[in-house]
Amino acid sequence: MANIFRSLIEILTPNDPTADFLDGYSKERQYFLSLPFLWKIEFIYNGNPNLWLNIDEALDKAGERWRVQSVPEAFTKNGNVLVAREIGVPNENTQFLAPGADINKGGYLPGYGVNQRTNFLERNLTVNFFETNGDIEHTFFRPWMIAVGIDGLIGRGLGRSLLCDSVILRQYDNLGRVRKGYQFDEVFPTNVEGYTLNYDGGSEFTEKTVTFAFKNYRPFPDPRRYTGLRRRRSGRSSGRVFRPRTGEVGHKWHPRGFIKSPRRTPRSFD
Repeated sequence: MANIFRSLIEILTPNDPTADFLDGYSKERQYFLSLPFLWKIEFIYNGNPNLWLNIDEALDKAGERWRVQSVPEAFTKNGNVLVAREIGVPNENTQFLAPGADINKGGYLPGYGVNQRTNFLERNLTVNFFETNGDIEHTFFRPWMIAVGIDGLIGRGLGRSLLCDSVILRQYDNLGRVRKGYQFDEVFPTNVEGYTLNYDGGSEFTEKTVTFAFKNYRPFPDPRRYTGLRRRRSGRSSGRVFRPRTGEVGHKWHPRGFIKSPRRTPRSFD
């Protein structure tokens, strides 16, 4: 494919935007298209190892017969919950208001102000899980959802927390290196969707959608571990080169693009 791009570039004129497009996408790493199926998701609750016990305690207190029969670790290999088929990354939104009375402003545009950032209950993480023989939705997420409905989040700090420490979503480049990701902190389910069964032999494999809320989320890996760009008070860059730990050999990131360098950058996060 790269050879085809180069042949086309030679035919086109130097100032042709098509030539710039083909040249960039065939040679410069920041334009390389990522494969959308290279991702992993992992549930981490080391800080709350008794999560499943707390779920069972809440269920038992309300006389429910549901119990946790498995945990995400049983469906995880190499940091990936294999039964997770699709992820819905939350949107980010800020609400604005136009202050002042609703009067004729004579053609002038009204001012505006920020009302609020979207609250954490509206920034949802959704995961579609395959129904396998073990069925993680039936044996873990549905009991967890019912327990949250019984105890809420009042057990937090009392040794009866129903929060998962974090959920990490990693996205990889074509060479298997982490290129970006998200870490969702203090996660709990807010909705477990139902599903339909029938005798149609042509039906697709059953998937179950679980919606999660979280206190906050952040980029993964943590960008504060990068060298960063120092800025003067004027807002102008000091000229330091920003080198994310991508594991890429011979490239450094700069606001104007990747710069070739003989130096090696630190290893990738995983």
